[in-house]
Amino acid sequence: MRHMIVTGVSSGIGLAIARAALEKGYAVQGVGRNSPNQLEGQENWTFTPCDLTDLAAVDGLEFQAGAHTILVNNAGTLGPVAQGENASAKALADCMELNVTAPMRL
Repeated sequence: MRHMIVTGVSSGIGLAIARAALEKGYAVQGVGRNSPNQLEGQENWTFTPCDLTDLAAVDGLEFQAGAHTILVNNAGTLGPVAQGENASAKALADCMELNVTAPMRL
């Protein structure tokens, strides 16, 4: 069976990708902060809750992957839209963890 892991699966593009993959026969494991209710109960669907800005949680993820697994890293954020001096260190760190560090760890 072909496997796909989709981050940021709670809504929007991530949800659409997960739906399309399920329709094509993939086993899909969604990763996000909130489970998309629309996919609950579908065959070959699993959801793993995880805040990807929490690197300890990212490192603790377990995947139901096979030999041919596709990772769709859809989770991301624009981050703080402000001059650097007006952006909090926490907001900047969360942005970097979600957009750079978490995908590298995955």
